Amino acid sequence: MQTKLKIGLVKAVFYEEEIKILTRDFKKRIKELYSKNFDLEFVEMEVPGAFEIPLASKWCLEKKCDAVVGLGLVIRGETAHFDWVCKAAQEGTLQVGLEFSKPVLFGVLTTENRIQTDERISGKKGPHGAKMAEALHCMLSNVLV
Repeated sequence: MQTKLKIGLVKAVFYEEEIKILTRDFKKRIKELYSKNFDLEFVEMEVPGAFEIPLASKWCLEKKCDAVVGLGLVIRGETAHFDWVCKAAQEGTLQVGLEFSKPVLFGVLTTENRIQTDERISGKKGPHGAKMAEALHCMLSNVLV
């Protein structure tokens, strides 16, 4: 009998198509890393934007997830909104992980423009979704026995 591994996946769907790609790549890689030894269960939540990721991450942990990954995208615009959203999402994600003492990863791409976004999602600096799966694997290797 395999051990259950329950992973929360919080998706900020403001950039819906990009989040679909990140989610696909994350799940593909996490299954490659864990499906032989673990019974994987995903608890998926959609939120409007990156700002809401910390609260939904907390909800995932309250549903007994072993870890959470927040996936999102924030592209800099003409106002300070980018800075406020990124700071709040990052600090909130950190706080949730510390509060629950479980891996809560900040998988939000913060880019200056569309070119950087495309490079990081699936281009020469990507795939970001798979990289988040590998980061989670690294963190879980410290707590899974």
